[in-house]
Amino acid sequence: MNLEGIPKKLHKHVDNLRDQGIYITDEEVKDVYMYCLRKMEVAKVEKPEQYIELLYPDELRHYIIRHGINASTILRKMEESVCA
Repeated sequence: MNLEGIPKKLHKHVDNLRDQGIYITDEEVKDVYMYCLRKMEVAKVEKPEQYIELLYPDELRHYIIRHGINASTILRKMEESVCA
């Protein structure tokens, strides 16, 4: 695992997902982290070092859910085009 730039205390959330058999690349993990930083910047969070610990696991979960929905939509569209 190469998660440079992401605080060690957040690695446990990625490990937890991977232990559950959920595939997420290091690049995706970093993208979610950068998204969190930007979200906190825009919201002008006063204590980002504390808030990131709440925000990051939720955003990882949302990322996984969005990709699952997108994948099922793509498969449905493919099925419709083959059956048509």
